[in-house]
Amino acid sequence: MVIAIDNLDQIHDKNQIAEFVREIFKHLSENEIEKAITELQIKGLVHRRNKKPVLPRYLTLLRKPGLLALLIIRLERMVEGGFEEIDELYSKIAKEIAPKEVIERPVARAETVSMVSYPLPELEELDTLVLSLKAPFIENVSKEIESPDRMIKISNEVLFETIEERIRGIALCVRALAYIKKGYLGESRRDIDDASKANPEVSNFSAPFYLSYGSINRERANYEEAIGCYDTARKLADESGEKLWIAQAMIGIAEVHCDLANYKEAERLSREGLKIADELGNKGKRGVAQAFNLLGDIQHDIGNVRQAIEYYQQALSIVKEVYGDRHPDVAIRLNNIGLAWKALGEPKKALEYYEQALSIVKAVYGDRHPDVARDLNNIGLAWDALGEAEKALEYYEQALSIDKEVYGERHPDVATMLNNIGFAWYDLSNSRRAKEYFQPAYNIFRECYGDEHPHTRTVKEWLDGLK
Repeated sequence: MVIAIDNLDQIHDKNQIAEFVREIFKHLSENEIEKAITELQIKGLVHRRNKKPVLPRYLTLLRKPGLLALLIIRLERMVEGGFEEIDELYSKIAKEIAPKEVIERPVARAETVSMVSYPLPELEELDTLVLSLKAPFIENVSKEIESPDRMIKISNEVLFETIEERIRGIALCVRALAYIKKGYLGESRRDIDDASKANPEVSNFSAPFYLSYGSINRERANYEEAIGCYDTARKLADESGEKLWIAQAMIGIAEVHCDLANYKEAERLSREGLKIADELGNKGKRGVAQAFNLLGDIQHDIGNVRQAIEYYQQALSIVKEVYGDRHPDVAIRLNNIGLAWKALGEPKKALEYYEQALSIVKAVYGDRHPDVARDLNNIGLAWDALGEAEKALEYYEQALSIDKEVYGERHPDVATMLNNIGFAWYDLSNSRRAKEYFQPAYNIFRECYGDEHPHTRTVKEWLDGLK
């Protein structure tokens, strides 16, 4: 570190902290920023997207990511309680320093956790697996399964008191589950890897953990890392002989390729995963539905919309059979069918499917979940297609608010909402306002996907047309 900060323990007043932070601004080298971001990433408080560091929304209030990344390492001495207190301190510092400065939503993504936690369907399976482990403290864990902080406390107590490797492995597994619920992937991966070494019984559960890591990284638009996690899950599943997990890993990789518009590879992998899942009978139905849904996405994206509807209907039939009528997976399939009907020039019919989907996800997740944003966006698209741009704007703005809260400012779903708001303003004959939204949408798509992705090219064409 270039400047002396040995007296940090004496800094308690918020104005002193703000002044200290401003001083750090002047002395950070690029190397120090990179090292600090790596440290922060290990703690699960920062993630990378296409090798670029991206901070949670409340951290982006500061002028440079390296500032806060470096600060956490030093300020940890001031905080005894862990992540919650550090987060609170971050927020206080952020408030003290003022900063200087139509695309349809793909709906086949697995739900996940970001810096703001929200339910992940795979966690139901992880909960069941972890609670099936035999240990004296598991009953206490079962009572606190919805409280990751309590789970961490229970695990830490066991790890402090126990030397038996089998029990320590289970405690680490519980803590890995708690961390994934909080969105701290680095901590979770560390614990599940250590748990597998300590207890071979736990190693059989590593694959579904890595499937979840893949889904979370995909949701965060960290595609390279997502494929790495899915690959690890596939290898672990192969070692354990669990074919359903192999199928899910292959379909997960296929979903990433679909996101990146690599449709040929996406279809190849999804069909391979479908074949494996289908051979498992009832056990593989969830994987079959996931594969059919992805095949529908691929056909929709390349323009074969009626074929897409057939795949979506097959997926919908399966998930209703497995989960009943009021499950998030049912909402996903309903949404996709709606998107397809809209593409066929039937926005009223699409609206019926979108509203059914919105009703389900609000009942399951509440009002501030990304699936709610997805459905609000698509309802907006339908109203826009019906010539009601002002009504569409109301839905788009609600969706944008949720996406920014969950993902931060630099995520593809945020870009999608900005893009759609731009189109609504264009439809209202306000090209100036439209450009104000198209430009940041283009910047985000370019950062996440590169220049050749269809989304990037589409927004660029509109921007060029407005010049």
